[in-house]
Amino acid sequence: MDSFLGLLRLAIERGWTFGLLLIAFCGSALLAARWGLMLPPSVVEWSGAGLLFGAAVLVVSLVMLAGGAISAWSQHLEAQAGEQRNREEDNRDVIQNLSTLNNEELAAFVELLQSGAPRFEVHILSSAHPLMQKGILVPVRSLAGASWLCEFHSAIKTNKDKLLPGAQAALRERRGY
Repeated sequence: MDSFLGLLRLAIERGWTFGLLLIAFCGSALLAARWGLMLPPSVVEWSGAGLLFGAAVLVVSLVMLAGGAISAWSQHLEAQAGEQRNREEDNRDVIQNLSTLNNEELAAFVELLQSGAPRFEVHILSSAHPLMQKGILVPVRSLAGASWLCEFHSAIKTNKDKLLPGAQAALRERRGY
């Protein structure tokens, strides 16, 4: 059964070459008979059948290859759309996590936003560590001890200018200024 499936797969994947060979061989036999070359009548009959079979194999193989290419392209587009949806959901979650920050975490967030630095060292005991746990800060790599080199999540980076005034106002309001 495996050998049959292997032959079937080979016929589908490489059938177009077999179809072209049949068309070339049988077509040349028919042309040779038409130009006066003396061929046995059975060769001429079988050449006609071989020409039709070769054309059928070529068409089926090309249709199968086109279907496989369209299917692969469709799966690629679906995967890209899925990744985009996941990124959008992740961005929404990170922005929503900003509303869960307590006063200390909000102060650390505002301080990091104001610093303008692209990356920050975050120790496990620092007030910025919860920002890492909530996905606001993304670890880039681990440092010595219990520290990480972090940067803002892409949703925070792209909205940094909009988030800073709102975060500062929320922090002032919580502190009662």
